[in-house]
Amino acid sequence: MAEHWGIPGIGGSLGKCAVCGDSFAFEVIVGKDVISFRLKGITQTLYAHEKCADYLEQFCKEGKPWQELKDGPIKEAYQKEAKT
Repeated sequence: MAEHWGIPGIGGSLGKCAVCGDSFAFEVIVGKDVISFRLKGITQTLYAHEKCADYLEQFCKEGKPWQELKDGPIKEAYQKEAKT
């Protein structure tokens, strides 16, 4: 992924969920952890909201093609890769 979609960090970054693209503002405010995970074909460690990680886990278990992912950074990364 060309952009950094990651965990909240130094400098006030709220991070962004690799599944939906939204920030981790709520998690930062209430001190809740975010989920870290890896996907085949993507070298970076990715981060997601709990509900987004649950969605992605179920999606992968069902063996659906990436084209059926809901819109977000992961789908965009696969779309860019498919064009090359």
